[in-house]
Amino acid sequence: MPATPFNLIRENWLPMRRADGSRSWMAPWGIVADLSDNPVVAIDWPRPDFDGATLEFLIGLLATAFAPKDLDEWLDRWETPPSPEELRAAFERVAFAFDLDGDGPRFMQDQEDLSRIEPSDIGQLLIDQPGEQTLRLNKDLFVKRGNVDFLSRQDAAMALYVLQTYAPSGGQGHRTSMRGGGPLTTLVVADPRRGVTNLWHQIWPNVSTRDWPDWNVRPASVFPWIGPTRTSESAELTTPEHGHPLQAYWGMPRRVRLLFEEANEQPHALPHERDSFVAVRFQMKNFGTMYRGWVHPLSPYVKRKPDELPSSVKGRLGSINYRHWLGLVQEDSEKGRLPARCVSVFRDGRAEDIDIAGIRLVAFGYDMDNMKARCWYQAEIPVPNVAPARRETFDGRVGQLVKAADAAAGLTRSAVKCALFARPADAKGDLSFLADRFWHDTEARFFGLLNELAKGEADDTALREFWLKELRGAALAIFDNVAPSQGLEGGAWKRLVEARRWLVWNLGGDDIRSKVGLAPTSIPKKIGRMTKGKTP
Repeated sequence: MPATPFNLIRENWLPMRRADGSRSWMAPWGIVADLSDNPVVAIDWPRPDFDGATLEFLIGLLATAFAPKDLDEWLDRWETPPSPEELRAAFERVAFAFDLDGDGPRFMQDQEDLSRIEPSDIGQLLIDQPGEQTLRLNKDLFVKRGNVDFLSRQDAAMALYVLQTYAPSGGQGHRTSMRGGGPLTTLVVADPRRGVTNLWHQIWPNVSTRDWPDWNVRPASVFPWIGPTRTSESAELTTPEHGHPLQAYWGMPRRVRLLFEEANEQPHALPHERDSFVAVRFQMKNFGTMYRGWVHPLSPYVKRKPDELPSSVKGRLGSINYRHWLGLVQEDSEKGRLPARCVSVFRDGRAEDIDIAGIRLVAFGYDMDNMKARCWYQAEIPVPNVAPARRETFDGRVGQLVKAADAAAGLTRSAVKCALFARPADAKGDLSFLADRFWHDTEARFFGLLNELAKGEADDTALREFWLKELRGAALAIFDNVAPSQGLEGGAWKRLVEARRWLVWNLGGDDIRSKVGLAPTSIPKKIGRMTKGKTP
């Protein structure tokens, strides 16, 4: 091993893209370099999970070493970001915990001697690589074994951070991340329409103000790899009482030890600058830290009962769009859905004091099926900036629009099912694609209405009527496309006609109108054989 450890504060190990399109390798404090001339605008790994995790890494580093003491200091740093030298000095105070190799404590690695454990190939450190059972059963059909023989220290550091931060279930005693397997992350990013494009303004909105006790007297309470691992052989839990609140950013559920060798002349698995040492294998022991009850500031949660622990939202959402507005952007009290703390804090106390057109909510995470990564999801949702005096009214109205759309999507699915099947209750098959299409087809109109609502007009009745008209048009277009009438005869034709009439009636009925706060209509209780509230 080299004489000097590879330190993640001091080394240029993060790939950054600048405004002119050039790519540079930088230390973490380099994110504020050349802000006026050629700023850093994005993370630039060849993997999207590394990009997302690096944003979390930088937010956690700022929260730990450079957190503002109050809103005024946060605003000052928004307007006047720190210099690279100032940020470097702040990060240097935690550099002792960020050695990736060497003889001392290692970043996110267990201190115990794991030499008796059979090493695993370094490729299995990546969440989306086939696991041991998949390899044993020869089921690595799409993601093949052996395609990652070694990782540079840059790549190994981020792969390790991704595993510890998003860890899925990994077999007996291999614990999930602090937020469970495959948590969803939501971040606030300044809308670039007013020229706010540098990376600092993507990261700083998500950094919490300093409302926690000093941790310097016990650094292991923040960085668990500094001290002995809290193991869980007997299912011992590690709750917030056992650590500092900042450990939320640095959770270490897996007991891992990286093994390094001098690099040879082979090309690296992931493209980057050549490193003199590479990670070739790793050892992992089960029964690491078993977290319970922690609330991560970058994730939305669900808490349906007052006496239950909150559960983080996972990345099993399909395509992320405005259907998830309630719970990701604003609270859904009926279903106990809570936005990430970073989102609520920004909307409630920061957005009003800075000159931006709005924010973009960035959501990303793995869709995990136990140990198997099915997909990495990432999406953005625009959120208008609304004056505090109108926020409650705006949020209430947007919630009504989303609930009406949800009802219309459900009506569409029911009507199509009744049109296609003589016995709808016994019909097999997945019709979830109908809802996905409905949300997709109405998304542009929804965000257009949000911009209109954000203007704060006294009477928005016309906007709500327009929204119901749009929902009706989208629902009928989908119905007519999926359940066409051509070639139908007898009972099938009659079934389709009744199902469509039922859909038309319900899309204009009092129930859906009430969801957007509109008065009832004079539509009769019965239309032919259609009876209110009943599917044909």
